[in-house]
Amino acid sequence: MKKYIYLLCVLSFVLTACRDDKFGSEESSGSAALKLKFNTSNNMSRAVSSDEEERRIQNAYVFIFNQDGTKVFGRFYDGINQQNTYQIEIKDIPAGSDKTIAVIANINTAIFDLTTADLEAITTQPDLLALTSRMQDGFIERGSQFLMSGTTTADLTANTTNPVNVPLKRVDAKIRFNVTTAEGVTFTPLDWQVVTVPQIVNVLPTEVQGQFEFEGNYFNSSWNNFEITATNTNTFAFYVPENKVNPRKTIPAVGTYAGQYALREKQEKMPNSDGSVTNGAYEYADERATHVKFRGNIHYIIGSGKEVSADVTYTVHLGAVTGVNDYNSLRNHFYTYNVKIVSVDDIIVEVESTTQGEPSPGSEGDVVLAKEVLEFDAHNEVFKTVFHQSDIDQSLTWNISTPFSKGAENENPKDYEWICFRINTKTRTTYNGDFEKYKGDNGVYTDAELAVTGNTHPLDKYMADINTGNDKMLNIKQLINILKECKRRYTDNGTNSGTLFDSADEIVFTTFLKDFYYEVNPENTTETEENGLWKKFVNTEKRVLNILSNLKYSADHMSTKTTALYSIRQASIQTMYNKEAAENFTAWGTEMIQDENRYQFETQRIRANRTYDDKDNGRANTINMWMASSGSEEWDTYINSAKWEMQAAYNAAKYKCMRLNRDMDGNGRIDENEVQWYLASINQLTDLWIGENSFDPQARLYKRSTWEESLQWYASSTVLDKDEEGILWNKTYRDNPDILWSSEGSSIGKLTGAGAIDGAIVYYRCVRNLGIPKNAAKTVRPDDFATYDEATRTITLTRLDAKSIRGFKTSEELDDHNERDVRGYNKPWKAFKINSTTHGNNLSWQTVIARSKPGGRNPVCPAGWRVPNQRELALMYSKMPRNSTSWPLTDHFAKSSFSFNPVGGDRIGFSVKNEGGVFYLLHNNSNEIGGVRCVQDID
Repeated sequence: MKKYIYLLCVLSFVLTACRDDKFGSEESSGSAALKLKFNTSNNMSRAVSSDEEERRIQNAYVFIFNQDGTKVFGRFYDGINQQNTYQIEIKDIPAGSDKTIAVIANINTAIFDLTTADLEAITTQPDLLALTSRMQDGFIERGSQFLMSGTTTADLTANTTNPVNVPLKRVDAKIRFNVTTAEGVTFTPLDWQVVTVPQIVNVLPTEVQGQFEFEGNYFNSSWNNFEITATNTNTFAFYVPENKVNPRKTIPAVGTYAGQYALREKQEKMPNSDGSVTNGAYEYADERATHVKFRGNIHYIIGSGKEVSADVTYTVHLGAVTGVNDYNSLRNHFYTYNVKIVSVDDIIVEVESTTQGEPSPGSEGDVVLAKEVLEFDAHNEVFKTVFHQSDIDQSLTWNISTPFSKGAENENPKDYEWICFRINTKTRTTYNGDFEKYKGDNGVYTDAELAVTGNTHPLDKYMADINTGNDKMLNIKQLINILKECKRRYTDNGTNSGTLFDSADEIVFTTFLKDFYYEVNPENTTETEENGLWKKFVNTEKRVLNILSNLKYSADHMSTKTTALYSIRQASIQTMYNKEAAENFTAWGTEMIQDENRYQFETQRIRANRTYDDKDNGRANTINMWMASSGSEEWDTYINSAKWEMQAAYNAAKYKCMRLNRDMDGNGRIDENEVQWYLASINQLTDLWIGENSFDPQARLYKRSTWEESLQWYASSTVLDKDEEGILWNKTYRDNPDILWSSEGSSIGKLTGAGAIDGAIVYYRCVRNLGIPKNAAKTVRPDDFATYDEATRTITLTRLDAKSIRGFKTSEELDDHNERDVRGYNKPWKAFKINSTTHGNNLSWQTVIARSKPGGRNPVCPAGWRVPNQRELALMYSKMPRNSTSWPLTDHFAKSSFSFNPVGGDRIGFSVKNEGGVFYLLHNNSNEIGGVRCVQDID
């Protein structure tokens, strides 16, 4: 890869007192007063936290030391809550020269463990200089909890009020990455991670570099998603404590700067007996140097018309401000890294190198150059593959990359049975363009059935079966073997006689892609299901099969290059569940690339009055919706198998998830165990909003940057009401499903609330259970990622993925934000408690928000409690009973405002109506008067 990194806006504001004279080194007699002003530096530009939060001084501890380092004053000032500047007056300080005044601001937070007691214990200036603080968790976000410090020296004249200014500097550096591409190149980001983040920091600045032991003092962040911006910029930002570290070895000042810069990511190479190498430690960067990894897919077309698709991982060590040997991230600095992706040429050069050359050590990836790249979602799919005799060469084979296997056929990867091929029927001398029917999961040839017998090639057996209509489906190993034999005979005979080629010298297959789901680990020799196996294949990179390909590795086997006819790529199931949790539990996930068309919920009234009203169990709803109790429905009734499209009468949101499934036993009937992908229930749609930060951005329900009220209804499988016509035996019904307004996040209501049932068109979302056997009864539902304890009024989210958890814990009100805030304010913490009573009763939403500021003087909630954000209120709404005990007021407000509300608009914020009647967007009406169910972050 050609990679250009620019460091922009490296800001450090250091304000010091200006001095010309000294009074000498002796202490003076008498006492002095001190008018002390301490101020934060300018904000660190574009925010992770807001400008106001980066500048907020919540509290401060002030020290004054004599020239010999003895403490003469120490006091804690609480409840400041000022931005930029705060001023106090201190009296009766011994006068004298070279006094040191030190201020430590924003202590007693949930981010760093520094407390008032720690500072009270300081008795000398050297004690304070040696003081460190440790982060209490792996935080890379801050909220308004920025630990700051500053010192200055001053001469205090007796019997005078001496003005002194102490600049405060945040102990953190802020980092932002912007990833752009050259024209014609597309980068689809996956995620990013910060590696080797210091967990400990000096409270005051120090010139000592690399002073902390590596073990126990550094951590890696979780993988995080890129930010979603209105301009589709690929960007992300984070905070890290100051990290000052010397290089392990100096990069020689030889060659170009770009060449020197590339060596920052170079690793030691340890030779293996097979000629490959194993990567060791970084050669020049110290093990304590912070670096960033980010992953994604690069796609572009090269001059030959081939598509280039590469799954890449890039590593960037922070620093390089003062030169290639700089690995520092300094406190109170803002670093912007602009990374431009031009191509994957350097990865290709590395793979093809005969000297173990590595032009860009920080670039790794699997590069595919294919005649055609086919992209599919996580569900079952049907498509055609066409093989012309000119595409086939005896040296070509296949290779795969999945969560379980990686490699070419000669490396014996086990995970290849997720795709199979059935040859199309011929119309006269050419193959038919329609799809063939799936023959069932057991309708694939075994290797024994296509084994060589005597001088007979498996092709002969296969052709005989085709002629009698007894042919089965082929796996990829069998397909390649048969294609090569067809090409050998074609070449030897000079004709397509005795082969499968048609008059156009082509062979056409209906290709069946299985859903990205595993009941057993394909690399295991046993057939037993592993507990929690789903955690290994959700939210992963796409699984890939390259057909008619060759595969080359780099020396360290971290990069590959494949040339292929077809590169078939399938997205993984996306879930908000925490796959890193050690606990074994079941879950559910969603497709990634949703259908962007809208449909009526159903196209016709029906006579059957079936019940499907579960708010949580979408699979049970869907089975009841599609199937009569007799189970006599036929696939062909709903789906045109020749085109794999819905029949016209069923081309409706109610049925669209059906085509994501498959006739797994090939008997033509829809069986319950064949309904694996189903229409989400109403609470599952809400959960997709709660956990959307854990998804690939393509999988989110609402991806627009403006509000389009009439375009964002998602219909659920939860139907509590029906429109009924006729009398007695002549009745017909039309469903009135619960729907979610995705542009509002998680506002819900009935379809009739969005307009007439007959005319409304809606989106739909298909989901799938994880870890539940496919033959499980429809009543079996996945475990919830949120648990509610009614006795303690606590919601716990240990099963929710870290990307959907707020990156910091707080005991104060959240800063003002909207429901789509990228700073984390509309995320829940790992667990929160709900206050037993309501507060701020009989207030408007505007009044509640005005009084609910961080450190505010007249808060609505009691000390240590706060107004819930919109997602927390949505969790409360879906988990707490919907009655007057839980929801006694007319309205129960969230802190979050509505992002799409125009200036002066009426759509202001979010609320739950009395008795949990509805979760909705406020309209600034005079009757919208209520209060707050306050919440509290807990461990």
